[in-house]
Amino acid sequence: MQFEEAFHLSVEKILQGNREQAHSFEQCAQALYDSQKHADFFSVDGYKKYIVHKTANYTLEFYKWQGIARGIVAAFDTVELTVDDPIFSTYYINNQQLDIVALRRNRIDYYYEDISQAHYKALTAAIFKNYNKTFAYGTSLAGYCALYLGAVIPSVQILAFSPRNLGKQAYKQFPIVSAPVTLLLDIKNVTDGRFYEENLKNTLLQCTVLALPYAGHRVPLYLKEVGQLRHVFEQFFAEQPITLEFPRSRRHESAEYMMNLARRLRRHQHYKWALEASEHALRLAPSLDRALYEQALILHEIGDVAAAITCLEEAIEKGTTLLEIPKTLALFRAE
Repeated sequence: MQFEEAFHLSVEKILQGNREQAHSFEQCAQALYDSQKHADFFSVDGYKKYIVHKTANYTLEFYKWQGIARGIVAAFDTVELTVDDPIFSTYYINNQQLDIVALRRNRIDYYYEDISQAHYKALTAAIFKNYNKTFAYGTSLAGYCALYLGAVIPSVQILAFSPRNLGKQAYKQFPIVSAPVTLLLDIKNVTDGRFYEENLKNTLLQCTVLALPYAGHRVPLYLKEVGQLRHVFEQFFAEQPITLEFPRSRRHESAEYMMNLARRLRRHQHYKWALEASEHALRLAPSLDRALYEQALILHEIGDVAAAITCLEEAIEKGTTLLEIPKTLALFRAE
């Protein structure tokens, strides 16, 4: 038997839920593996991708790690990602010796609305049957899916950043989730805070909430900017309680934090401080269109319409995709 045949057979048995035969073929593949001869068999991250199931709306992918995995992680797409993009935060999974099952979106305007818990379980139960350690993670829409769909994975541990689904998904009540969950979100974010209070708070039975004021909706980006994102993933995959202990001063290294602080200060009409915060955000990230937009709103509210227009024009020159910016620019020009 050749290495490639043994490896493919191990995956076939995993997908069938035949743990013993899968392990047998995995061991055979490992014995036949030659790092030089088979250098091109895996991706640079050490994975081999397989398409398990595909419809017009979604694709179920399985990524087999080059070695014998110690567990498996369930991944989902955020609203910015589709099957044509890399999986969210795979950079933080690549050194964890984990296989991956990823439910990908085939189009940008799809929100997993036709995937029930029962359907996801039917698609993936045979796969998860092979593993003693299971994880699910995600942010925003993917964080919502990690909770909603990940809840049916046996013995799962869930990491969710700012979970919410504001797409076409309709439900009266979020189902009870008994699995241990670590939730990281900005409670002061109006949309995320309301979604948590109204849909999640009373349904997550084993939930540790780590509140990150003014981190905004993009919590992973904020954590990366303050040097904590890798730390969070490493603790999660090591099955350790996630702790965030870093100097408060590091928050000022985050453009996300400063931008969200500026927004809150503007809403409380502390315009001088709001302007200082937005300027600091732009010093950290000069091309951050959301910071330019926030600065434009501050300048407009203090009566400097010309400067506000300049900020919005700069955002457009830098290729912003925020629909609010051209709309607001048209309104300001019309004044």
